[in-house]
Parts: sequence; structure tokens; C-alpha cells
Amino acid sequence: MDGDFRVISPGTYVRCAVTDVRIPLDELKYWSVDLQEAYAVPSAVLQRHFPRALKTQG
Repeated sequence: MDGDFRVISPGTYVRCAVTDVRIPLDELKYWSVDLQEAYAVPSAVLQRHFPRALKTQG
């Protein structure tokens, strides 16, 4: 189930898969179920999943 998770290492934060920024667990909003990755902000999600889309915007 998508909402299920297992703690593999106790702690208070995870790191963004794109920016490596610390994300406090109680503030985690963006998560890829398929990749099991956390993202700090929506642009990090886009950068990971749609990198070409961001390059054409700039």
C-alpha cells in the first residue's frame, strides 16, 4: 500500500534525493513511492522525473 512505510534507520529527517537538503519528517510532503525517494520542493520532483522539461523553460 502506498501509505505504508518501514523505518530502516531511526532519525528525525530524510535527505532530498535531488538537492541533499535535510527534510524534517514532519514536513515531508513530496515522496516517490516507485523510487523510494524524498524531495524537498516540487521543483526537485520535476527535476528528477522530467529533467528535460526544466531545461527548456530556462
